[in-house]
Formats: sequence, C-alpha cells, structure tokens
Amino acid sequence: MTVRRFAWELPLVAILGLFLVAGFFAHPIADDLDFASSAREAGVLTAWRQQYLTWNGRYASNLFALATPWRFSSLAGYRAVVGLLVMATVAALYVFLRTLGKATFTSGEAMSGALMVSVLFLAGMPAVGEGVYWLTSAATYQAAVILALLHFACVVRCTGGAGAPTRLLAIVLLVAVVGCNEVMMLIVLAVYVALLGWSLAGGAPYRSLFATMLAVTVVCTAVLVLSPGNAARAAVYPDRHELVRSMTMTALQTVRFVGGWVSSGPLLIASALWLGHADRFAGLVDRARARVPLLLCCAGIALAVPISVFPAYWATGILGQHRTVNTAYFVFLIFWFAGLALWSVSGGKSARAVQAFARELGVPLAVLLVVSLGLARNSYALGEDLARGRLASFDREMSERDRALRECRLTGQRPCDIAAIQTVPASFFVLDVSADPRDWVNVAYARYYGLSEVRPGPHSSIDHVRH
Repeated sequence: MTVRRFAWELPLVAILGLFLVAGFFAHPIADDLDFASSAREAGVLTAWRQQYLTWNGRYASNLFALATPWRFSSLAGYRAVVGLLVMATVAALYVFLRTLGKATFTSGEAMSGALMVSVLFLAGMPAVGEGVYWLTSAATYQAAVILALLHFACVVRCTGGAGAPTRLLAIVLLVAVVGCNEVMMLIVLAVYVALLGWSLAGGAPYRSLFATMLAVTVVCTAVLVLSPGNAARAAVYPDRHELVRSMTMTALQTVRFVGGWVSSGPLLIASALWLGHADRFAGLVDRARARVPLLLCCAGIALAVPISVFPAYWATGILGQHRTVNTAYFVFLIFWFAGLALWSVSGGKSARAVQAFARELGVPLAVLLVVSLGLARNSYALGEDLARGRLASFDREMSERDRALRECRLTGQRPCDIAAIQTVPASFFVLDVSADPRDWVNVAYARYYGLSEVRPGPHSSIDHVRH
C-alpha cells in the first residue's frame, strides 16, 4: 500500500468506523420484537410460513428477520449483525467492483472504490436509522443490496466464461434478492428486461444468460406477488390503489430526492475524482457502442426513485418510512458512476476537460471529499449524537426498559408501566409505546416479554421529537 493510498483510505475507514461504533448502542425496536416473538413461539420455519400466508410474500427477508439473535434475547448478537451488514456492504462492493474492473483496476484500487462508495452511501442515505440500526429493516432492504451486488458479480463472471457453478450461484443469489422486497424485485426485473432487450436488438451478446436470469426473476416475482399474505397486509391500508395520487406523489418525491442527490457536494467531488480514472475503461468498451449502455444508465438514474416509491404509494397510500428510498439511493449511485465511466469513454470535450481538472487537482479534491463526507448529514448527526451523549443516554434508557419489563414478568405486575423514551438520537429510528395499550408497538412489547399489557407510566412524557 502506497503512502498516498493509505492517506486516502484512513479517513474513509475512520468515517466508516463511526457508523460501526454507533451500532454498539442499537436496540431492538418495533418489528424486531414481533419477528423475535414469532420465531420464539412457533420456530423459525413455521413462523416463516405463517408470514408468507398471513402478512407478505417476502420469502427471503422474512427468513432473515426471523433468524434475529433477539429471539434468544441476545443484544450483543443483534448489534453484531448490525455491524456485519455494514461490513458486508463494503465487502460486496469490493467483490462487485473487482469483478467488473479486474482488467483495469488493481485489487487495492477496487478496495478504495468500495470504501468511497460505501461511505458516500452511508453518509448520504435518506434514513440511516432505518437502513442500518433497525435490524428488521436492514434485513429486508440492505441485505437485498448486498446479495444483489454478489449476484451481478457472478453474472459478470459468467459473461467472462465462468462455468456452471458460477451460473448456479448467480441463480441462487437472484432467488434471494427478489424475495427480499418488492423494490428490489422491480429493479432487478427492469434490469433484466433492459439487458435482454438490448441483447436481442443486437447490441450485446449473452442472450441465453440474460433470458435465464429474467425467467428466474419472473418466477420469483410471481411467488412474492401471489402470496396470500399480501391481501391481508393490504387490508390494513384503506387509501391504497389511488393512481393519480400515487403518480403525483411519486413525481414529487423523485424531484425531491434526485434533485438533492445530483446537487450533493460529496457526490460531485467524488464524481470528479472518479472521472480522473474512469477513462481507463476505454480499452474495454467500444466507443461506438457505448451510447446505448449510457442511455440505460441514465434511465436507471431517472427511474431508481419512482420504482422505489410508487409501489409504496400504490399499495398503502403513504410512503411511510424512507427505507425504500435508501435502496433507490444505492442503485442511483451505481448507475451514476457507471454512467460517468461510459461518458468518459465517449471522449467528448467536456469529459476530457473534467478529467484534466480532476487530475490536476486530485489531492485537494480528495481532501475536500473526505471533509465533506465527515460533515455530511448522517456523519455529522452520528458524531453529534456520540459527542453529546445521546447514544449513551438512549442505550441506558432502553436497557432500563428491558430490566423493567423483565421485572414485570417476574412479579406478575399487570399492566406493566414503563418510562417513555426521552432521548431519541437524531441518527436512530425509534417507534415508542403510546398511551393506547392496544397500539401495535405496545402489543409487540407485551408479546415479547410475556405480559398482558404495556403502557407508558403515569409520569412519562411521550416525546417523539428527535433531539
């Protein structure tokens, strides 16, 4: 490792470490309790079947969520999985980038790229609390991102002549990816429709490979969509299936998120740095045939948010949490940097000018990128939560809640009065109990701890404002 590369990667690792450290303060919340209770009461496989039949068709992520260490009341295990998913994102990105650019970039350069994209994603994701520190959500959405990267790495290897075992692994991973959530299902479906259409039009080989992957995607999509549980879940949302409202809100959210991303300082700086190296793909890509894949990347950039938010508005009438947009942001980043690489291959004057600028000011730009990532919304919020003791206070309150609930079970106290959470870190997603003991969060606590009723104590002030 050169001194320059070490100086570049060290601050990225430090920022990544900040996100990992915050995981030591995470606690199970809301759905985590429900999944742990179901797995503990019926067993993982039986509960998995019940989820498919009575709630939703996410056959892969439901299995991941039910396998939570919290079913054994292991807080250390819960936090370990949170950290593992963060590290797995970096590792999967490395595998994907190394496979994609093996003939162009060294393993060290691929690792630098994986670190940069990972930190860019974590620092800029719309809802880091939902995407990282809420395990049920992370098992549903972030696990899908990790598996998708490994799947497409296998597909790239197949295009390079890898044998049947790699193709089989790609299919197994694809089955898991589609079964994680509806957003990734639609994204993968769109990708393979585009790739097969391009290959059939004569723009690319590997028709058999893409046709096989599309067929598997369609079958898995049917399994997810035709789940009997989907109807039961949809019945909870009476304002669903309003086309005009769904399209209008999707358009507004697309302008909101994509506009914010393309004007983001860290992304623009990272883009300039990437363009300083991206033209190394010139020997691998035919300039005359780069136009179609560039257009496909532009389509991916434009459609990432609509594909991620329209299903939520259509199925429920609301966007709810922004965990689906986290997936959109990651997909946006992949298509964004791929599109820049293809644009650099075009050899246009503007591309050459940006490349010359990036090479001339590479070191100042790298320093500026690291600083901007450290001061980005999520990084800054995490740092402030740590410095001001909010994460530690939240940890103490949640640990005390756990002890109080277990004490209620031992003493038979009914109802069980607990203190409402007073310190909600800005970087965490928290759903607390309400004054209504029939609220689903209250019921989830009561079920997990074996109590008849859970409610906030008479002197608790329920404050859901993030401090």
